[in-house]
Amino acid sequence: MNSLDRLARITTIVCLSLTVVLLVRPNGIVRMQIQDWRTQRQQQAYVRTNWDTLAAAAAVHGSPVRHAVIVEFLDYQCVYCRAFEDSAEALVKSVPTAAVVIRHLPNPANSLSREAALSVICADEQGGMAKMHRYLLASDEWRREPNWVEIATRASLADTTAFRRCLTSLRAVQRRSTDSAYAAALRIQATPALITSRSGVHLGIASLAEMKSWLRERD
Repeated sequence: MNSLDRLARITTIVCLSLTVVLLVRPNGIVRMQIQDWRTQRQQQAYVRTNWDTLAAAAAVHGSPVRHAVIVEFLDYQCVYCRAFEDSAEALVKSVPTAAVVIRHLPNPANSLSREAALSVICADEQGGMAKMHRYLLASDEWRREPNWVEIATRASLADTTAFRRCLTSLRAVQRRSTDSAYAAALRIQATPALITSRSGVHLGIASLAEMKSWLRERD
C-alpha cells in the first residue's frame, strides 16, 4: 500500500468516526430519534395504565356515554387550540359515539392563562363548562378585560356568586394542578396535545381523518 492509499484510508476512517460521533452524541440525529422513540413508548405505557382516569375529565364535545374518547390538553391562550376547536366539533358530529374531554395545561408563567383554566373548572361545577370553553376560544375580549364574573355572565353561567367563590378555592386550584401533573407525567409541554387509548400522544392540530383513524384503532 503506497502512501496515498494509506492517507485515503486514514481520511475515510476519520470521516466515518466523526460521522458516528455526530450522529450518536447527545444532540445527534440518532440519539434524538432513539430518545423520541423511548418517550413515545413511555407515553403509550402511561396512557394504557392510566386511561380510565385520564378520560374521566369533563366532556366538552360529544356523547356523554363516551364510547370513543380523545383527551385534549389545552391552554386557552394557545392559538392552535383555537384552531383545533372546529375539528373537535366536526369529529363529534361525524362520529356520534365520540367525545372530546378537556385537561388543562396553562402556561405556568402566564397568570391570565392560569386564570382562564380556573374559570372553566369553576364553570364546570355548575354544568357550564362547555359554554365557558367555547366562549374563551371564540372571543378575544376576555384577554383585554379579564373580569371573570363579567365573563361568566357573557358565557351565560347561572350562578356568578358561586363562580366567584370557586375562582379562589383550593379545590379548583388542585384540579388544575392535577391536570398539569398528568401532562408532566406524559412529558407534554405544548398544546394542543391529543391523546387516545391506543395511539398515545399526538402534539399539535389533527385533521378529522386522523382522529377518526385513532378512534377506529380502539375497535
